[in-house]
Amino acid sequence: MAAAGAAFVLVAGTGSASANPADGPYSDLQRAANALGRYGHPEKVAAGIAFLAGPGASFITGAVLDIDGGYLA
Repeated sequence: MAAAGAAFVLVAGTGSASANPADGPYSDLQRAANALGRYGHPEKVAAGIAFLAGPGASFITGAVLDIDGGYLA
């Protein structure tokens, strides 16, 4: 379990959503801005959050886990 006072910060990357569909007019530009060249999906972010909230992350402190497909790289 995450320690008391733990916080998760989500930063927008290239994710497929109703406001930013993977087949929308800006989709090619969005994919080009992402190092992996593809859109992310909510389950990818959820897996990272589940890891940080679980026992496998019990010795991690003050770290940032960017789950953005390389958008900020």
